[in-house]
Amino acid sequence: MLKLWTYTTRQQIEQKCEQVDFQNETWILPDLRSKIQLQKQLFSKYGYTLENFVMRASDLWKTLLRKSMPEYEVVSRDYAGLLAKGFLKELPPEDPLFVGLTESTWLDQLNRWSAVAFSESMQDELTQYLELNPDLKGRIVQDFYFARILALFFAKKKKTTALWIPALLQDQTNLPQLWNRALWIDLRGEISLSEAELFQRFSHLVDVNVLVPESPFEKDYPGILRIYDYLRSKANAISALGRVGDGTTMTISKTQKVYGFSGPLAEVKSAVAQIRVWLDQGVYPQEIGLLAPEIENYWPCLSSYLQIEGIPAQKAVVSRLMTFPSVRLWMARLHSSMNVKDYFSLEKAHFSRAQIRLEEFRALLYEIYEDRDLMRIQSVFAEIQRTPAWPARMTRDEFLGRSLNLWEVDQSSLTLPPEIKKALEKFLREASASDEASPADWFKFLESMMGQTEIQIREADESGIVVSSLMSAWSSGLKKIIFLGISDEGLKSYSRLGLSPVDTRQLSQDLGLVIESAEKNIKEYELRWWLTETETDPEVKTEVGIATKAEVVREIEKEIEIYEPLTDWQGQLLNHTALLLDREKLQKNVKTATRWDQIQSLGLKESLKFDLPLNAVSVDRKVQEDLGFQK
Repeated sequence: MLKLWTYTTRQQIEQKCEQVDFQNETWILPDLRSKIQLQKQLFSKYGYTLENFVMRASDLWKTLLRKSMPEYEVVSRDYAGLLAKGFLKELPPEDPLFVGLTESTWLDQLNRWSAVAFSESMQDELTQYLELNPDLKGRIVQDFYFARILALFFAKKKKTTALWIPALLQDQTNLPQLWNRALWIDLRGEISLSEAELFQRFSHLVDVNVLVPESPFEKDYPGILRIYDYLRSKANAISALGRVGDGTTMTISKTQKVYGFSGPLAEVKSAVAQIRVWLDQGVYPQEIGLLAPEIENYWPCLSSYLQIEGIPAQKAVVSRLMTFPSVRLWMARLHSSMNVKDYFSLEKAHFSRAQIRLEEFRALLYEIYEDRDLMRIQSVFAEIQRTPAWPARMTRDEFLGRSLNLWEVDQSSLTLPPEIKKALEKFLREASASDEASPADWFKFLESMMGQTEIQIREADESGIVVSSLMSAWSSGLKKIIFLGISDEGLKSYSRLGLSPVDTRQLSQDLGLVIESAEKNIKEYELRWWLTETETDPEVKTEVGIATKAEVVREIEKEIEIYEPLTDWQGQLLNHTALLLDREKLQKNVKTATRWDQIQSLGLKESLKFDLPLNAVSVDRKVQEDLGFQK
């Protein structure tokens, strides 16, 4: 049975979650943080938790893929890109259809058309439809063609990314028999058409309960609305989640203010200062949220300010392997050994042995056009000449064995550091021993592994403030919230490959096919849920019945600050988001100077009166050494 439950607040979902029998039912969420939060709650309730109590949607599809199509292997987008690049090299270079296309373009097209590209039945339906609509066929047939031939390539190799799994499972007839637990689907705006169709099929054998968000602005996001409209057309029943608590109407006291800043550093300083004010007022850290469209862009700087201010955070401090000097040196030596004329790799790999000043090194090698230009510094030229030439193509093990020969061995230990072993294990798990690629492609994949592997420096403090991205921060316990980095670029992304809104609407109305448009605005959708006050919902009328009327639910004492930076971390100008321009009640405010601004304008020794953990003598001596005034 397929049943839809409409809701207007997250508190309604949390109340429903408390009523679910997790011994026999599974709650499906879109992200890891939300999954971990719910697992902790269930552990407190039951004293234990099983993997099938709470799952991410991607985990559910991987589980079903292993059961129904065990021959398939799930790979990352990076490795899929490596395979796609090799596939492109096999295509006829004289065909103008393939000129100028990159593996990234092909993968984007397959991501967009995966619901059709992996399904024979949907391909036939689309092909027949396009024959009757020649104008639309002329606009989209080439994009679909690219997606289809790449889908055939990956199907032949029995490899898929996590994003394509729902599309792969569409034609599997035995899926419902592989799962026997009732489902609660809480995916908000992160549900795809392929997933919706799979949930509908599951409902023939188990109860599937889909939580449907309802708000006055849903019509502004047709891509999300169309998927839930499809589920409404298939539902056996539609109801609204009941009121929260004892049935009394809550009162609301929500203040929302917008502040403009010159850039993200100013945002960070102001946010930390405001959090300190709230803590001094007696607000619990767990009731404060610091959210951003991409929190990782802020976290390296933000974590330092929070640490100095003594503010705990529910987010671990990590360092990526690519920031380790030994790893950067290894990547530089490996890159320059491939005769890649990249100055920065040459500098990192060879400057320490050149025995000349950096300015001279840069002047001689900054612009390299051919091999003989390296002879400007004989030691660099000689070392590169001693490196044997790389073959045109090689296997995974051949590449890794040769790459490890370029690792700088620490004389105190002849083994690789455990952090490097962790990244190499991931490299070996993803890459097949039989696959071949060019050394440059293998290097790009290895570099991505090093960039993704994280080493924890400091654990998260569960008693601290919530620091998270917009997409995984839902918690009704937050009373004070700061949104960082709110701009048009932060909330939306645009692709020149996407379909026009007209074509997207036509395919949806005529075929029920939801294809991603050129504009992605899921983050803006999530922010609007945070900012919109709860209203009384009308009755929901459908062909399968009338839902009960939703109760009036009001939140208490919410204080929200929205920060709009003028530039990003690279100094590029950002555009204002129309979401805030349309909200007349949100007036632009100006923050007063913080103590961080005062510290920045002081000298080093004067700043010590602010009790910062700095060693003035040590720092001053290092500055003098860097300037050449002291040894």
